Amino acid sequence: MENKIISINIGPEANEEINENAGVMWEHNATTLKFNISPEYIGDYKYYIEYRSLMGTKVRTQYLSLDTETNTITFDVPIEMTSLQGVECYFNIISIDDDGNTVQVVKPRKFCLT
Repeated sequence: MENKIISINIGPEANEEINENAGVMWEHNATTLKFNISPEYIGDYKYYIEYRSLMGTKVRTQYLSLDTETNTITFDVPIEMTSLQGVECYFNIISIDDDGNTVQVVKPRKFCLT
């Protein structure tokens, strides 16, 4: 069985909250998130997702890899998220300046899986 794919556009014009049906509770891990990255956010940037775990603690993914041929990032929803009826997530883009400091490139893009 193939995963359900949810496409999310990440660009300067896309700033509204996204609410997506990720399937039945306990089956969210059969979902792949596909982030379509606008050309403005391609370059020396790092991408990651933050969400709250079942225990309410903030979880941050490792940096996600950009497919430079399609300007997309795919992320399979992890099993830790499947026990939740809904999960609030934030897609983040950062850069590292010359002094080694983290710089937020855009306001984190909020999306909710229900």
